[in-house]
Amino acid sequence: MFSLLLLRLRHDKLRRRLTTHIDILLFLAFGIFAYRDIWPQFTYYLEMSDLDNAITWSRIALLGVAGVLIPLLRPRTYVPVDPLNPTPEDQLHPEQTAPLLFYVFYEFMTGLVWRAWKTPALPYDELHPLADYDRAQHLYDKHIETLDPVRRRKAGKKVRHLFFSILATFRTEFIVVCELLDVNASDSRSYHGVHLRVYGDGACHFHQPPPPVH
Repeated sequence: MFSLLLLRLRHDKLRRRLTTHIDILLFLAFGIFAYRDIWPQFTYYLEMSDLDNAITWSRIALLGVAGVLIPLLRPRTYVPVDPLNPTPEDQLHPEQTAPLLFYVFYEFMTGLVWRAWKTPALPYDELHPLADYDRAQHLYDKHIETLDPVRRRKAGKKVRHLFFSILATFRTEFIVVCELLDVNASDSRSYHGVHLRVYGDGACHFHQPPPPVH
């Protein structure tokens, strides 16, 4: 009944909020049942909290499909940056409507990569259109007050170096890049730590020449 109500809602913003609310509730319900009934299956000392019958497992399966699979595989709703000037449907970038799972793993780029692999030179017309949040006019209107020192001076803001203005403008991108570098460095440290643990201190001297033979 509630799903039919969502389909009849014409207010996109309210429908998105209700859909997100339902997804969270279903995921939490699946997480509770997974902790009660699925996690004990991977241990030797815990038992299921519910009855081990078809009703319990069908309930878990339905919650897994409704609370995990469908939200991951459902196309996302396009939200225009400028509600007064939305992008036509045939000019949308696939990133803006790709399902969450495809968005995380860049699966929406597979078709473009496949076409580029099959042709010696991919025509410009076959590239994905630019997303509205990456267009020059939008970026100009959004960040010019931060980057332009003249406007900052007129607005009574402190004039600072351009580097710090760029850092403040693209702070999210900088944080993501730093986190990825930290994860990469952690993986490298873990690898060398395991190598030392297994093979000893002398294992890191990869280029050390062998001792002379007497």
